[in-house]
Amino acid sequence: MRGLLTKDFCLLAGQKRFWIVVLGIAALFMVSGQNEMFVIAYVTMLCAFFSISTIHYDEFNKADNFLFTLPFERKEYAIEKYLFGMIIGGVAWLVSTVVGFIAVSMKNQGTDMTEWILEVVTYLLVLLLMLSFMIPIELKFGAEKGRIASFAIFFVIFGICFLGGELAEKFEIDVVGTLNGIDNRIFTGVLVAAAVVAFIISLAASIKIMEKKQF
Repeated sequence: MRGLLTKDFCLLAGQKRFWIVVLGIAALFMVSGQNEMFVIAYVTMLCAFFSISTIHYDEFNKADNFLFTLPFERKEYAIEKYLFGMIIGGVAWLVSTVVGFIAVSMKNQGTDMTEWILEVVTYLLVLLLMLSFMIPIELKFGAEKGRIASFAIFFVIFGICFLGGELAEKFEIDVVGTLNGIDNRIFTGVLVAAAVVAFIISLAASIKIMEKKQF
């Protein structure tokens, strides 16, 4: 496990230009007065995408054929991808949240900090949901097919949401008003439960995929 993490952190260190661009754009957004929530979401999600892209690096030129001759269990590889994603995304989230908090405090616009923190926490949960959604797909289908499968699932979800919106409008159901009426603490609690359940299911699926995968 330690060796796999070291490998991915070395990949991380080799992408200096990428991180300079990410931090530069984030700083530009912050200086230009862009909403702090957007910056936090941008940095966190982008770092999560990078952690998932390490699977592509492992597959490049069939390097995984050699990688899996090394002394580690296949389930460790799956677990490491989640751990690495949570470390990278979590650090990005923490740093951007601290910077955002300082920016909000300096503006002194009477922001409700309890509500602000609850909203920020949802991005950390979205990070976990995104890793839970993407990692099994990437492990199962690989870089190219995985991208196609992700888009296909996205459009299916989008279609379901669109159809649900049309039905709500037809039956005169105020979905937006109902969601706005939900207390943020309840919403965050539901999201926590969903993220934990999704993570457990996803991790079990990823381990099973790796144990059955042929190289």
